[in-house]
Amino acid sequence: MVKEERRNPFLQNFLKGATSMKRPKKILALLLVLVLSLTMALPAAAAGPYAITIQNDRPGHTYEAYQIFAGAVSSGEEQGGNVSGPILTQITWGDGVQGDALRAALQEADGEKYGACQTAADVADV
Repeated sequence: MVKEERRNPFLQNFLKGATSMKRPKKILALLLVLVLSLTMALPAAAAGPYAITIQNDRPGHTYEAYQIFAGAVSSGEEQGGNVSGPILTQITWGDGVQGDALRAALQEADGEKYGACQTAADVADV
């Protein structure tokens, strides 16, 4: 009894006509595409289990959230024993935020509180 060999039609067409030198290159290119596709999906999965809950929301009202700050989330151990939970480090302005204009507006609104702030990290620290 002869065992029937099954092949993937996509791979057959992909490798069709490939010489012995081209076949490894095509397979390597396919693997590279798969690896890069998977690495692009990781940042979305690494975003974390954070959520915003709005209590007593108004029906028909649209709520919007803006990223004011960006940075790296660090654990307490990485910060020398911060026991209150994860904290944001390497703080910069979020996407689309005009940091200088925001800082100037905050300084104008409350110079005593924000007067010495020079960076996004300074503003976040207040």
